[in-house]
Amino acid sequence: MSDILAGNDHQAALIDGERIISRLELRQAGILAALHLHKIGLRRGDTLAIWLPNGAAWLQLLIAASWLGVLVVPISTRYKKDEARHLLTISKAGLLVLPAQFLKTDYAAIGQQLRQEVPTLKDSWELENPSDFLPIQEDLNVGSSMNLFAGQADDLLCCFSTSGTTGQPKLAAHAHGSIVRHAEFVKIGLELEPNDAMLCALPFYGVFGFMALMASLAGGATSVLMPVFEPAKAADMMQTCRITHAVGSDSMFAPMLELPAFKPACLRRIVQADFVGLSLSVAQQFDKLGVQSSGTYGSSEV
Repeated sequence: MSDILAGNDHQAALIDGERIISRLELRQAGILAALHLHKIGLRRGDTLAIWLPNGAAWLQLLIAASWLGVLVVPISTRYKKDEARHLLTISKAGLLVLPAQFLKTDYAAIGQQLRQEVPTLKDSWELENPSDFLPIQEDLNVGSSMNLFAGQADDLLCCFSTSGTTGQPKLAAHAHGSIVRHAEFVKIGLELEPNDAMLCALPFYGVFGFMALMASLAGGATSVLMPVFEPAKAADMMQTCRITHAVGSDSMFAPMLELPAFKPACLRRIVQADFVGLSLSVAQQFDKLGVQSSGTYGSSEV
């Protein structure tokens, strides 16, 4: 992850709501979280579960895990308690980070229940604001702190839930090094560069949204985060945040194109998956706007 996060320290890495986070701030936040996770006992090969919407805290925890060699298990915010418990159990997660509240769901109460039901789960953290960094304090000037970080390129870094069409969801895990390499390939394929901006409206817990985020960071672009997709809000962000790239589905882009005020002045490239059979129509409409459209397909396993 250090390669992905290299570059201009003052370049905006994330826009989360009204907050703009530089690449330097993001790196430092990741190191702070790594120091704290190490202090509470997480070590190389342990598992951290993230049950959060898109936000700064999600990425901060991923960066911290990469430093430590800890495996991240993202959990879909659409999952109910039983589905989350299944993933926590099979991954042997030791720590769960989740929002106190999200989409009218009391996640804090669910977290308390899961601590009683999952033998390996030692603790759960409930965040009041997942769009901000974790409220932790560590000393960044500790000279020996970097020696605590044991993460290696061949360590498993993140895994994704398969669809579960033949049973309960399974986990497809990917190594740190392969994630970074793939992010570099996607960056090249999408021609992402510094001063570009990627609309990150797909959830990070899925490989599609995750790789859009990783490629954006690898390209030195700004990742503009949305915890919940809303067509009108996304269309407005296209303008206000000068979005150049967007990754999503035909079911996301189609309602945006129907908005009378939709004028993506800076948009150069979209990548879309066909979820509802509208990808050809979406591509044709974007072509008229001078926007290049690419189709994509991929599985959590590869």
